[in-house]
Amino acid sequence: MKKRMLLIGGVLFVLIAFYVSSLQNQLAEATSLKQSYQDEIKKLSTFKEDEAKKANKAFLQYFFNYENVKERNKQIKPYMTDQAFQEVDYKGKSEAEVHVSASNLKSYEYRENKTSAEYITELDMKIDVAGNSSKEQTMIKTELIFIEGEGWKVDHVEMIYGPVENHEGLID
Repeated sequence: MKKRMLLIGGVLFVLIAFYVSSLQNQLAEATSLKQSYQDEIKKLSTFKEDEAKKANKAFLQYFFNYENVKERNKQIKPYMTDQAFQEVDYKGKSEAEVHVSASNLKSYEYRENKTSAEYITELDMKIDVAGNSSKEQTMIKTELIFIEGEGWKVDHVEMIYGPVENHEGLID
C-alpha cells in the first residue's frame, strides 16, 4: 500500500512538474509575444502621421520648382525610393535651360494604413523652355511608404493630367 501511495505520489509529482513546466513555457511564449507586440507598437508610434505630409510637400516643391532637370534630380532623390526615382529620372541629352515653378498646391490625402499614404495634388505649373512659356493646371498622384530607419519616401509618381504630353522629357 505504501508503495502504491509512493508510486501514485511520484506519478502525480511528475504530472504536476510537467504541467508547471508546460505553463512556464506558455508564459515565456506569451511574454515574448507581448514584447514583440510592444516593439511593433513602439515602432509604429515613433513616426508622426504629419511626417508623410511634410515629405510629400517637400518632394513636390523640389519636383516642380527647378531651373534644370539635373538639379531637380539631385533635390528629389533623397525623398524617393530607388524604384520611384528611376521612374522620374530624366537622362536626356538636352542641356536646355528649363525653368519650372508651381503655385496653388492643394493636396488630398488617402490612408489605408500607418505605413503608406497617397496624395492627389492639384497645382498651377509654369514651364519656360528656351523662352517659350506655358502655364497649365496639373494634377499629380504620389504614393509614399514608411521605411524604417529612413522615414517617408515617395514610391510612385503619376501625372494625372497636365504638361506631360506637351513637354515630353521634362517630367516623366
